[in-house]
Amino acid sequence: MADTSPETDAVQEKLPSGLKKSADFWVEGPGTVIFRVDDTLYSLSRASLVDKSPVFAGMFSLPEFESSEGQSVDSPIVLQGFSAEEWEHLIGTCIVVRWCPPPYPPDKWIALLKLSSLYEITNMARRAEYELLGYGDQDLPAPKRMFLARAFNCPSLVDKAFTSLCSNYYRLSTLDDEAINQIGFQCFVILAKTKEKIEKCRKHIANTPPSFGVQAHTGPGCTEPADMQECWRAWKVGWWELMGRAINLPCAYTPPDDHLKLEGRCPEDYGPGSRGATSLSRACHQAYPGDVSL
Repeated sequence: MADTSPETDAVQEKLPSGLKKSADFWVEGPGTVIFRVDDTLYSLSRASLVDKSPVFAGMFSLPEFESSEGQSVDSPIVLQGFSAEEWEHLIGTCIVVRWCPPPYPPDKWIALLKLSSLYEITNMARRAEYELLGYGDQDLPAPKRMFLARAFNCPSLVDKAFTSLCSNYYRLSTLDDEAINQIGFQCFVILAKTKEKIEKCRKHIANTPPSFGVQAHTGPGCTEPADMQECWRAWKVGWWELMGRAINLPCAYTPPDDHLKLEGRCPEDYGPGSRGATSLSRACHQAYPGDVSL
């Protein structure tokens, strides 16, 4: 909790023009250090900072920090390269713990990943990396996830970001300059080659219906050549009209209401108007229980 003692109020009155004291992160007493981030001042325990961060431990051991820097509001230690909000995420989680109920926005974990990496608070950096894995592309787009992975050496974020970028949710033609810069040139080249190979493989699968294998699975009720040919014809029709189109155009394709299902059901179960599957014999349906469901 913020210190509201008369001494603290006196400090507030003596602040230099344009600066304000943090309402939540101001510790009174000996052994404290005053920092400035943006226009906000923070008074924190020097021992806590040294205990949590090797960077602060090394910084406070330098001879120049034996002077008055950080000992008063007139000469605070100025920290740059991040915002006051990001700094408060770090000290509120690691130094002067301030618990807030979840859920947490991804920006909190991004700030913790950034600053804990900067100040070498390793456990918190790994925790932030783990938490960021739980956000979907709507909350944390794959290009930004890739940028964080490259900037802070997070292999697990690379895997998830690259997998998302390879999906049909992202098309190279729709990525703007900011997204491409976040991905990085080398990663973008690898991504383009990978998506080209995926597209080539998809077209090959869509245009090559797999063998129905009727002869290997025929039962007592499906022995006539005409039955086998009719089953094979129905399979090809179903593939070309439904499955092949869905594989080839996954984003644009919408299956009709009477789409093909081969789930061990007999032709009579489909009723009038169903396509393709009505031509499969009872034995063929029994031979393929649950093989295909689109």
